[in-house]
Amino acid sequence: MNDDLPCTCCETVTNDFVTDLKNLSLSLTEVEYKTIIERLHFTYKHVTPKGQLDNLPFAMAFVDNFYRAISCFERKLADKNENAHETQLFLQTLSNTYDGVCLFDLFLAIKDTQCLESIFDRYFPLLHQNYFTDDDDTYDNLVNCLLPIISYSCTLVILTEENLSSDFMSHLLKFIKIYWASEKRQGVVGNILTLLKITSKSCLLVPMLVRAGLVEISHELLTMSGPKLPWKNYYYIFLTIQKLARHPIGVEALKKMNFIDVICQCEREMKNDYPEEEYNAIEFVMCMTYALITEADEIRQNSMLADGLMCRILRQLIEYTYEAGKNRKLIYRGCQLSDMLCVLTKLFANDDILTRCLKEQTDLVDHLCQFVLKFSSINVNRSRVQKVQEDEALLARLNLLWSISFHDSYHEKFKSNTLLMQTLSNLATSSILYRNNNIK
Repeated sequence: MNDDLPCTCCETVTNDFVTDLKNLSLSLTEVEYKTIIERLHFTYKHVTPKGQLDNLPFAMAFVDNFYRAISCFERKLADKNENAHETQLFLQTLSNTYDGVCLFDLFLAIKDTQCLESIFDRYFPLLHQNYFTDDDDTYDNLVNCLLPIISYSCTLVILTEENLSSDFMSHLLKFIKIYWASEKRQGVVGNILTLLKITSKSCLLVPMLVRAGLVEISHELLTMSGPKLPWKNYYYIFLTIQKLARHPIGVEALKKMNFIDVICQCEREMKNDYPEEEYNAIEFVMCMTYALITEADEIRQNSMLADGLMCRILRQLIEYTYEAGKNRKLIYRGCQLSDMLCVLTKLFANDDILTRCLKEQTDLVDHLCQFVLKFSSINVNRSRVQKVQEDEALLARLNLLWSISFHDSYHEKFKSNTLLMQTLSNLATSSILYRNNNIK
């Protein structure tokens, strides 16, 4: 084959690639299959030298059609012949381009919630249980192609327990428990952790995840002794736990497993295990989780400002919320804006913390007001792709303003902002925000 393609992102190359995907079938001879899979492999490597996100038209065409070949790939992998080898090479290249890559930008570019829902509906049924129960890694490359598509497609759609069964999630959790320390299968472990992190964001799925044993498995993994593992494993576990801690059922389950003690133990043990930047990322999420699990009365009574760590985390929270608010994805350094705002709202139950933050960040109230005005203006558009994320962030900002409103010294500032007062009145009387957030 010629190693030079005239234009790696041209429509013709993309169309030819899609045609080859569609032509893969079990009716092909071994020679015919080998010819097509090699051509697919060659084209993919040349079209995506820096990954799919550098060629969004191709990436979207790929996601639209890759599912068609999955059953064929599964059968070929099971045969363990020359065709299986060629299939593994192709799938390994695909999975390598997804490794550690956030596909959120790809699905955000689709701008059609129905299309996103159809992507999830097409791919999730293809994730068969035996992929996670077999002792060998025959299907690992296939899984590492499917899971990123499934995980990131569901960030922008509303899922319920009808979409994900607790039995299936239990199998994923069991896989993590068995292969947590397996270097060979870290790719699958990492992709499962990503799926758990994303699904735990949905309050509708939290009860199912708790029933599936997520809290117990997380406790076991975090307290397990053994070799040092990739820091992102622990980071994703704590992000997942932090999201569970936003839900009363999640908090109850975490308290039952004494997760306050687990966090304190991990804080002590991990400090010397990872570089400062990696540890600080884990520590930040651990502190957010700690605050969410802690009772509101305890937060009100504790003198947290005497704690140097808590003061640093508070400054980080404010800084990160500012930065996340500027980002169209409403995320900064892996943390979602609404999650950080929920933690601030919880901490603002302590008057000393609230007063300190408002004195140190003199523009915080103005920043919150501007955000409310900006996002309430787009709230009426219920077909937005990021509707859930934007509405949740708006609701969290309103909760913060509500906490601040209990302080008389800020009443005049609110009243003088006539546009804000009118916007709050409109939101209250229209109930649009409530209807849009009936899943919260």
